[in-house]
Amino acid sequence: MEVHAHSHTPGKKWTHYFWEFFMMFLAVFCGFLAENQREHIVEGKRAKEYAALLLEDLKNDSAYINEVTANQLLMLHRADSLLAILSSDQFINNNGRIVNLFNHVGTLVDFKPAFEINFEQIKNSGSLRYFKNKKLVSSLSEFDRLLETTSEVYIGYNNYILQNLQPFMINNLNTLQFDIFSRTVLVSDPDIYNWDKREAVLLANKINLKKTYDVFFVNRFLKQCTEKNLALITAIKKEYHL
Repeated sequence: MEVHAHSHTPGKKWTHYFWEFFMMFLAVFCGFLAENQREHIVEGKRAKEYAALLLEDLKNDSAYINEVTANQLLMLHRADSLLAILSSDQFINNNGRIVNLFNHVGTLVDFKPAFEINFEQIKNSGSLRYFKNKKLVSSLSEFDRLLETTSEVYIGYNNYILQNLQPFMINNLNTLQFDIFSRTVLVSDPDIYNWDKREAVLLANKINLKKTYDVFFVNRFLKQCTEKNLALITAIKKEYHL
């Protein structure tokens, strides 16, 4: 009986396994790079979308802060006019002018910029990670804190008006003789009750202190808000080519 020898498959060289491993590694590595690039593109797109949203808020707030500043300057001018009357003999028989100026000087101020709302949402959602420029992120956070501080200071400002100026309106004026919302005097000679030199000086003291708040807000907080707002608009436009 003839016996045939079994044929053996020749063993693979180590270079064959090396190239199999290398090709597998290359495929995985290229997949990783592609995924990483895709995430980078997606994050860049989201960063630009959020930047555009904040840029729109900053532009709106720029006009808003300018409006608040203009109103503060107008109140300063009216406070000066009222103080000139109260500190002289003009406080007698000048009720219409006094009531008109007082209604404007004693106005409460709302400070609610749009930037705070959207930036807070972006921050709380963790989306600030899309902004890769750390200096820009720091500037955004600083501006947010400045707006928050300014809002808190205005709460104190309004409390001063409520506690010191509003009682004069309640105790000494007839609110039926003027429109509180439009601050328009409805009669030619409105009443001021319990009105004498001492009351005029007391009111002048309160108006003068309130005036220092106006100067402080205009020269410090509102000025800083305006400067940082414009700087951020420039930085975002430059960073994201908006």
